[in-house]
Amino acid sequence: MWRLLCASVFVVLIFNSCSLFDQEETIPGILIISSVEVIEDNPNFETCFGHKIRNIEVYVNGITQGIYPINAPIPIFEDGLVDIEIFPLVYASGSSQNLEPHLFLQKESFSLDINFGEVVERDIVFEYQPNTVFRLTEFFGLGNQFNIDIDDDEENTLTVVMDDYCQDNQVGQFVLDTATNLAIVTTPSLLENLTSDQAYLELDYYSELDMTISFAILQQNSTNLEIQDLYYIKPKLEWNKLYINMTDFIRQSNGIKFQMYLSASLPLAGEDGNTVYLGKAYLDNIRILTY
Repeated sequence: MWRLLCASVFVVLIFNSCSLFDQEETIPGILIISSVEVIEDNPNFETCFGHKIRNIEVYVNGITQGIYPINAPIPIFEDGLVDIEIFPLVYASGSSQNLEPHLFLQKESFSLDINFGEVVERDIVFEYQPNTVFRLTEFFGLGNQFNIDIDDDEENTLTVVMDDYCQDNQVGQFVLDTATNLAIVTTPSLLENLTSDQAYLELDYYSELDMTISFAILQQNSTNLEIQDLYYIKPKLEWNKLYINMTDFIRQSNGIKFQMYLSASLPLAGEDGNTVYLGKAYLDNIRILTY
C-alpha cells in the first residue's frame, strides 16, 4: 500500500512539473526612451551645457512602473493601447544618490500602441510649466547682476568673459590667488515673492575653487538682513548643472525678501594634495524659479 501511494504521488508531481515549466511565458513589450531634451523659453540661455536629466519615472495607465535611466528597457505588461506618463528626475541638490521630480518641468504624456514582444523607441521633450516665474535670471550675455563686491578687495570680483566651451558664450568668472584668496559678490536688489510652496535654483558651473551660495534674508518686522548658506560647491573640472531645491530653505527662513550671494575661495590643497596657488571658477545660466 505504501509503495502504491508513493508511486501515485510521483506521477502527480511529474505531470504538475511538466505543466508548470512547459507553459510559454508572456514576453512584455519594451519601451526605450532614447533621448531627453529640455526646451528653453528664453533663447538667451546657452543649452550646450546640457540639462543633466539622466533618469525618468514611468507610469502606464496611471500605475507607476518605477525609475529607469535613459536608454534602459522599460517592460510594458499590457497588450494594445496604453497611456504613458514620463516624469523627469534630477539629482536632488547635486546628490548622485538622491533623485527627485523636477517640479517645474511638465510631464510628457502620450498613448502607445504596443504588442507583447515588441520594442518601441521614443525621444522625449520636456518643457517648463507655463506658470513658472523666473524671479532671477543671469546668463551674463547682457551684463552682470552680481556686480556688488562685499569682500575687502573690490578688484577681486566676478567678471564677464567669453568662454571657449560654447562658441560666443559669455560666463561669469572668478580668478583667485594666494594674495587674493576670497571673493564675495551680490546683487543690488532684493528678491521678493519667493513662494514657500516650491522654489528651485538652477545654475551651470566649472570650478577649480570652493564656492558657496548664500542668501541675506529679511524677515517680517525686521530691518536686519540675516545671512544663511544654502549650498556649498566643491571644485569640478568640467561643466556641470545643479538643481537645488530651495523650498524648505525658504519656508524655514521666514523671509519676505532675499538677496543672493556668491562667494569663492581658494582651496587649501588640490586633489593631489599640493598647495593651490591660483584657481578659476565659471558660472552661467543662474536662475531662481517659483510659481
